[in-house]
Amino acid sequence: MRFNYDGIDYVIEFQRELKPRKIQTGRTLSRVVMKRYPDTTVRILKSSPGALPGEVYREATVGCSVHDQFTLERGRIAALRAVSRTLETGFKQALWYAYLTRKTV
Repeated sequence: MRFNYDGIDYVIEFQRELKPRKIQTGRTLSRVVMKRYPDTTVRILKSSPGALPGEVYREATVGCSVHDQFTLERGRIAALRAVSRTLETGFKQALWYAYLTRKTV
């Protein structure tokens, strides 16, 4: 998804990935297993007009627990909320509008 803010083009990119985690099996023993649900990463990339996305502007990764009702949409929304915490209001509005309408602004 692409959007423009202050004359600069940005691209929103999502990635899901199963990552290993360490679990405690005893007092001194632990083992590494793959998580049951994937982590969701969102990247906001700066893009110059007519070129491929380049520089990473912001990035956030969120996971979920076994008790969460994981869906692709909930993972993406949680990741966007995490990345939105450090953005200014106008940029945040353009980001959410581009995601919710799923088209270029």
